[in-house]
Amino acid sequence: MPDSGHYDFLKPISSSITVPTCRQQCKREWIQKKRADPNFKQNEKETDLIRKKRKRCDEENKAQEQQADLFRKRAKRIDETYKANEQVKDKIRKQCVRSDKDYKMTEKEKDQIRKKLKRCHTQHKTTEQQKDLIRKKTIRRDKQYKAKEQQNQAIYKKTMRLDKQYKATEQQRDVIRKKTVRLDKKYKTTEQQNQAMYKITMRLDKQYKAKEQQKDVIRKKAVRTDKQYKATEQQRDVIRKKAVRLDEQYKATEQQKDVIRKKAVRTDKQYKATEQQKDVIRKKAVRTDKQYKATEQQKDVIRKRAVRLDKGYKAKEQQKDVIRKKNRRLDEAYICTEKISNALFKKNRRIDAHYKQKERLKNKISKSKKRLNVFHRLKEKAANATTMRKSRLNIAYREKERVRNTIAMMKRRTNENYRAKERLHDNRQKQNQRHYNADSELNINKAQITSNRDQNHQNLLHVTTNTENDTNKTSNTKDCPNLPEQTNVTSDTESDDEWTEVTNIDDRATGNLDTLLTPETTDIDNDGAYCYAPGERNKPMEETQNQLKEHYVKIKAELDNMCMGDDITFEEFLSKLKLDEQTYIDAIRSSLATDKVFLKRTPNDQN
Repeated sequence: MPDSGHYDFLKPISSSITVPTCRQQCKREWIQKKRADPNFKQNEKETDLIRKKRKRCDEENKAQEQQADLFRKRAKRIDETYKANEQVKDKIRKQCVRSDKDYKMTEKEKDQIRKKLKRCHTQHKTTEQQKDLIRKKTIRRDKQYKAKEQQNQAIYKKTMRLDKQYKATEQQRDVIRKKTVRLDKKYKTTEQQNQAMYKITMRLDKQYKAKEQQKDVIRKKAVRTDKQYKATEQQRDVIRKKAVRLDEQYKATEQQKDVIRKKAVRTDKQYKATEQQKDVIRKKAVRTDKQYKATEQQKDVIRKRAVRLDKGYKAKEQQKDVIRKKNRRLDEAYICTEKISNALFKKNRRIDAHYKQKERLKNKISKSKKRLNVFHRLKEKAANATTMRKSRLNIAYREKERVRNTIAMMKRRTNENYRAKERLHDNRQKQNQRHYNADSELNINKAQITSNRDQNHQNLLHVTTNTENDTNKTSNTKDCPNLPEQTNVTSDTESDDEWTEVTNIDDRATGNLDTLLTPETTDIDNDGAYCYAPGERNKPMEETQNQLKEHYVKIKAELDNMCMGDDITFEEFLSKLKLDEQTYIDAIRSSLATDKVFLKRTPNDQN
């Protein structure tokens, strides 16, 4: 800090000023008269200049003279007219003098040095800044002046900013200044509002908007090379979008915009392909989390159920699935994998007894529907015959089949109605066999008597024994023509004991499920219909025939009443009729005169 004595020349020195005497006054009057002559005046000026220069060589005299001038000018400047005239004179004088560039430069340097010395004093600096602010505020009310000032500043800054060092220091200053100023929240909010309004007005110009977008893209690309910055930016965006999307209206408009944008972009096939690849990779990575996978599957199930209520959509989806599966099944490897996956899926599902029962009912109905076609029945018989023959070549399978048949026979014979049926059936078979044997013996005897009466008794006995053996063979095959040979527990080819359901799926032969027959042909749906065993086609006993017919009439009437369909299960339907499952089947069979196939349908879609 400079010493306060530096500004002592501004203080008045009363001792240096003397009151003029009468002699001095007379001398002044005499000089004024002489100065009326211009020549004298000019000569006097020259002598005064020389005299003053000599005096000013002494610093004390110079300081005293400056103080005297200051007090004199202060006294005169109290008069405003004098002050205004003086200012005009000073302007004219300075303009004339400043035409000389050297003088102008020296004056500037002097002013800078003088101002630097003064500004070292903080009080002086603050007062000067306040004065400048007040002066600039008053001047800048003139819009024309303000515009010129801004242009001059812009030009000056452009020229100065060509120097990189100056530019860097200026930026650092701006950063520090803005940080300190923005600590005030009111200032920060007003600044943001002003910037927002400025950008809105500027962005009305499309050219400016395009340039701004290009700059932003380049700047963001450069910044996002830093992974840490990129991660923080993404987190900010997520938090911001979550907060904004709480407004449902905003969310809906955003979704519409995304849909329109994606439609426009996806017209490019290359972009679409790359997008699909990215989605596949992303979904694979995400689906490694089992919990996420399960929730995604549940969402898909709910969505598909809602969409499939539309019958048109459902039909289209089915057609697409059929075409897709046909194309895939041309590959044999895919067929093998599909069979394995289907087998595993069905094994897991069949653990549930309720599901297993439902599946059997479906299979019965679908197979009975397919068996209306004669060609299909022939195919199925041929396929079943071949599969049974192949499977029975295995000794282990034959043993298992015998065990199953014996267990099934024991279970069935616990029912008294079944035992009664079996007895009637056996009696009828035995009677037919006896009649046939008797007729064959009579025919053989007649033929022997007429053909050769001269043969001896031993030859006759030999012939009769051979014919008896042949007739036994023909009698066994006569009742079941066109059926393959089977090894069963009993010799009765049309009893229910020949057909049983295998509990373990692994033990079943391919193409044959005993009671549920599955043909090997690919154009037949294995789950379509039931194939009854030979003994299962027999009608019930004659004693209960009338009662079963009454039940059938009751069932038909109930189904006719449900012409529009009711949303009930098969068990509810039986409870409504007050019948069990076996009675229901027997009642349906009582109405059959020939073989008939029943479609697999629930009560609510019986039309």
